[in-house]
Amino acid sequence: MGKASIIGQKIRAINRHARRGSPSLVRVKHAIPTLTQPLEPMMSDSSPPTRHSNSCKSISIEIPPASSADDDAFVREIARVINVEYSWGEAGVVRDGTQRVTLSEVEDQLRARHFSVAFLNSPDGRREAIGCIYVKKLNATHGTLGLLAVCSEHHGTGLARDLVRYGEDLCRRTFGLKIMQIELLVPTNVKIAHKVRLQAWYEKMGYVVVAMGDFAADYPHMVPLLLGPTDYRVFEKRLDGQALTSRISDKAEAKL
Repeated sequence: MGKASIIGQKIRAINRHARRGSPSLVRVKHAIPTLTQPLEPMMSDSSPPTRHSNSCKSISIEIPPASSADDDAFVREIARVINVEYSWGEAGVVRDGTQRVTLSEVEDQLRARHFSVAFLNSPDGRREAIGCIYVKKLNATHGTLGLLAVCSEHHGTGLARDLVRYGEDLCRRTFGLKIMQIELLVPTNVKIAHKVRLQAWYEKMGYVVVAMGDFAADYPHMVPLLLGPTDYRVFEKRLDGQALTSRISDKAEAKL
């Protein structure tokens, strides 16, 4: 079987899985999977957090304990960070007021330990969630990243890059995975500057487009939330440091 056929089968399988998820969820980058299915924890309790300095404060990236799902204030804060980020990140793509995640979805994914969270730690012990990323094993070789969000006051600090690298390291170290996958929602009738910059940012980090999907065909029930025709691009990156080459057609390449 050719590589294109294998990629097609994988995307169709992912699409079928995501369509069973919450109909209220807008698919951006990568939809949260079916929330009623059992989900694996991302790391052991002994895995060390990643720390950064920020003046007299420090920033750590770690996976909160499953019990954090019972902390209503923390759940609301994670949902706020994500929804605020996507309110401008998907401006021009989805209708104003569209919520990326609900509180119940955040609770479920915290309980499953699929969120890696960046905390700003004060010397007095206070901790503030300032960013997050969703990380999950897809199969024996692939993991996925999504819901990347950083509070606006920390944009441009490298925190988003550190969250992505933390997620990649988790999948490589914890599951022994070889490929990381992300998705990007892109309008087909207009170029949006921040989407162009975001694709360039992913490519700089080693991701390449391996497939393109038709959002309307795969998620017809979500089309009313869109402002126009939209595709999603599937990016992959090898976690062993070797380069990937794009496997999409010349015609599809011309759309990028």
